[in-house]
Amino acid sequence: MNLILKIIHFINKKSTIKMLAVILIVGIFFFHTAYADNNTSTLLNDTQKRLSNGVNFLSWIWIFLAIIAGKFMTNDVVYGAFMNLDKYLRAIRNVMKNFANFGLAAMILYSIIRYVVDKK
Repeated sequence: MNLILKIIHFINKKSTIKMLAVILIVGIFFFHTAYADNNTSTLLNDTQKRLSNGVNFLSWIWIFLAIIAGKFMTNDVVYGAFMNLDKYLRAIRNVMKNFANFGLAAMILYSIIRYVVDKK
């Protein structure tokens, strides 16, 4: 039982997972170049074709999603102008900016007073 727990603990380390991922990627994509003859495994070829098709499909999905995100990155959508939220968001931003400025000024004053008082 302890041996199984040690193996599970070893596999769950980040470095082990990265190492296994690299071995898997190299084994799947670059293993066929190690053969000296032309008789490659059909299972290997099928797996490479399926993975290639899957990666191509996912890249098309990623491109489609990036195009949609780019279309929605206009000021009207980002700031909510089409729902008349831009006025309220600007007011909230100004209040938060004022609190941050007052907090920064208070920290600076505190450090100056502490420096003056502690100096002997």
